[in-house]
Amino acid sequence: MKIHFVGIGGIGMSALAQHMAKKGHTISGSDAVKSEVTDMLESKGIKVFIGHCDKNVMGADLCVATSAASVDNPEILYCVQNKIGVLARQELLGKEFNAYKTRIAVSGTHGKTTTCGMLAAAFENCGHMPTAFIGGMTKRGNYIEGGEPCIAEACEYKASFLTLRPTIGVILNVETDHLDYYKDLLGVERAFSKFASKVDKDGYLVYNGDQVPEHILKITKAKRISYGFENNNDYQAVNLKHKKGVYAFDVIRDGKYFYSVELRIRGRHNIYNALATVVVCDLLNLDAAKCAEGINLFEGVERRWTVVENEFTNVVLDYAHHPNEIRALIETARQQGYEKIVMVFQPHTYSRTQTLFRDFVTCFKGVNELILLPIYAARELPIPGVTSERLTRVINEVGITEARSAKDFDDCANIIKEKAGKDDLVLVVGAGDVNKLVNLLV
Repeated sequence: MKIHFVGIGGIGMSALAQHMAKKGHTISGSDAVKSEVTDMLESKGIKVFIGHCDKNVMGADLCVATSAASVDNPEILYCVQNKIGVLARQELLGKEFNAYKTRIAVSGTHGKTTTCGMLAAAFENCGHMPTAFIGGMTKRGNYIEGGEPCIAEACEYKASFLTLRPTIGVILNVETDHLDYYKDLLGVERAFSKFASKVDKDGYLVYNGDQVPEHILKITKAKRISYGFENNNDYQAVNLKHKKGVYAFDVIRDGKYFYSVELRIRGRHNIYNALATVVVCDLLNLDAAKCAEGINLFEGVERRWTVVENEFTNVVLDYAHHPNEIRALIETARQQGYEKIVMVFQPHTYSRTQTLFRDFVTCFKGVNELILLPIYAARELPIPGVTSERLTRVINEVGITEARSAKDFDDCANIIKEKAGKDDLVLVVGAGDVNKLVNLLV
């Protein structure tokens, strides 16, 4: 079968494209821009067109579309006019994922990608190479070709995770986000509750007992297993120790010592991701020592505290784009002991900036100097009055930190070179194309 992917450069789309190619299908795809992902796909023999055109999809038996594709996309229109089936990305992921016997779906507002990567590393170290669809680039990429189990990142945007039928469902946390689709936090919580109900009745719902509200879990028929720092959880992290934000801790299971874990990746928030990994591995009877070793071997995901070598200062690239992710990042940064922290932030989407505006005003506490880039539009059109300049002005009025706006990457790079010394830390932060800035810094 010939399958064409509209938006193949997306991280979720490219993982599916690789999976379908491995199954023997002829794969092509298109994207608006050339990228490292499209280069990677082409190196694997997948034809990628830059730009969308009806000619790209001719001869295809099936079309798979990213959720970011508009209804007037010429390739999708061609398929509709010529009666070529069109599947949304989440529909194809659901079909492929649900065909496995053991199905692990990891959901949550934050931490999905890291937890999926950590799970894959633990399984591999235990001698079980899984199939994995990961929402970021790990050492093994964003798609891991293997057998059972299947691990998939379960994204809540537009409730796309409701196509998945996991035997083990994981809920890391539930917070306000994607209010361009959900009206409010209650809408987000309802979606996660529906996700919980999708877990097999003979399966397990693994959840963060410190952060996931009880009412979200009520309608699931699966067995509920909790983890966290509080002593009422089934699995508890205790005896936390860290060196510059790299943590080690002990795990208590049902009130008794289970085993110890040492992380390689930074951040207290990653203890939660490691605990979720511990629980899933234990439920599937994996060797505890080898699981702990696999967690320790996991080196993280690209753009999650990625150190960028350069000649004049210390630069870290990170994907944080939600206020609470930014707070966690700043907490980790302050543990490093640098003289000054300079943060560059590229807000991601107008709708998120608008709906979480007050939170964005206060979340940069602890940063010595803040530089705001123009908002990364992604799939959206501008919203009047929602700008980085306005956010900069209000942050300065409140006095949380010293903020200024940069008109573009070149302007921002010049400001950084003025402001940052060799003993400072520069955080380059956001989920858009802010990673391009680091090329100007190195």
